[in-house]
Amino acid sequence: MADGIPLDLVGNFASVSRADRTDETAGRVTVEFTRAGSNFFATVGIPILRGRGFEQTDDATSEPVVVITQSLADRVWPGEHPVGRRLRFSAFADSLREHTVVGVVGNVASSRATEDWPNIFVPLQQNFQPRIMVAVRGTIDAAELIRPIQASVIEADPNLPLPSVSTSESLVTRSTEGQRMIAQMAALFGALALLLSAIGVYGVIAFTVANRTREIGVRMALGATRESVLRTVLSDAVRLAAPGLVIGGLLAVAAGYAMRSTLLGVSPIDPISFGSVIGVLMLVVLLASLVPARRASGTDPMEALRCE
Repeated sequence: MADGIPLDLVGNFASVSRADRTDETAGRVTVEFTRAGSNFFATVGIPILRGRGFEQTDDATSEPVVVITQSLADRVWPGEHPVGRRLRFSAFADSLREHTVVGVVGNVASSRATEDWPNIFVPLQQNFQPRIMVAVRGTIDAAELIRPIQASVIEADPNLPLPSVSTSESLVTRSTEGQRMIAQMAALFGALALLLSAIGVYGVIAFTVANRTREIGVRMALGATRESVLRTVLSDAVRLAAPGLVIGGLLAVAAGYAMRSTLLGVSPIDPISFGSVIGVLMLVVLLASLVPARRASGTDPMEALRCE
């Protein structure tokens, strides 16, 4: 089984304002709008929170109506009941025409992954556009629906060109392509920086151990165990790395806020992400310090005391 509903091409933007505002610029909100059929919300799976969706009677002869998302209702009518209210919608030629809100639905994602605009829906029968998309939801694999969909369109009108079919997953992938490319590049440079950091830590700790060879020999001659020497070198490595982690964390927070438009579903100061990164960096520090630490713990006291 599959349900089909017509909806307008995504990426349409306009502004709305309350009809009871006399000031043209007061309370205007930028929105993304979609022309939709009567089965749109049920097919796509958008819950109707208040009021109703579109009906077949919402045509060119009836009163202009719209359905808005909860985020838009909160911005235009905060703390008020929006169903039955009227707003002006600047997407069409008659920007002074008033539309009645007949329903409020759950928030939906913007067609632009980096934005979070509220959404407004208008009935296709009141604002028809020849070029439309048809959303289909079925219980079988999406690939098996392509040929039946194309056959149904050609059967309805043989003069129509063969329609192209895209899955919802491919549309999401396409809309986030830029962000995924940035993420891949950041991961590559991050891995390279992590490798260089490990090499740097190893070099610093090895140099420090070499300069403390005589001191380590004296400690071991006075009864220090290999385990205590190992712990001392590793703790020194952590102490040296701590200021760098603090400074790096502050810079990462600043960079996160500067690039927050490219972060999808992640806060610039996401505690899980920061905790994981700090844990990985500390592990790298310990592993990079382990070789010189083991070398120091295996130092022969007599040879160390003769070392200049």
